[in-house]
Amino acid sequence: MGIVTKLKNKFSPVPQVNKPITMSFPDAVGELNAGNKITRVEWNDPEEYFLMKDGYLMVHHSNGNEFQKLLIRDADVMATDWVLSLTRDDVKLG
Repeated sequence: MGIVTKLKNKFSPVPQVNKPITMSFPDAVGELNAGNKITRVEWNDPEEYFLMKDGYLMVHHSNGNEFQKLLIRDADVMATDWVLSLTRDDVKLG
């Protein structure tokens, strides 16, 4: 067995792309109930997310620190690109 075969089985010269683990809306609601924030890959903005606040499903938009009660669209319910959200406030530096 040559070195190329050994390397081929262990390493790839092609960089791996880390794709987020996506979920359906019912699974995302389970994450909300566990106290997590959720967002959609389609939105491409970590500061745009849903969370449970004061017993309501709320949305946070990136244009301010305001939360609004959410009206769910059928497209959101049918989407399968929900992911856990990690915002700047969640990251502690130092």
